[in-house]
Amino acid sequence: MKFILFLEASNSEETNKHLDDFKKFAANYKVFMSVSEIEKYWKIDDMYKVFLDIDESSESNVKPMLNNIASKWLE
Repeated sequence: MKFILFLEASNSEETNKHLDDFKKFAANYKVFMSVSEIEKYWKIDDMYKVFLDIDESSESNVKPMLNNIASKWLE
């Protein structure tokens, strides 16, 4: 399973800090992921686009994690 996460940050170091915080949050739900790519988002200043690969063993835990953030998601 793949996700794209948009993070507001002024530089790549700040992006990595936010990403580490998100990974810790996800680990509470036993959702484990790896980062496949990070790029500056060209449409919005101070925004980064992070491509995440969710571990297959974690896929059943993704929906409860996401529902804790918001009740509606696009797939």
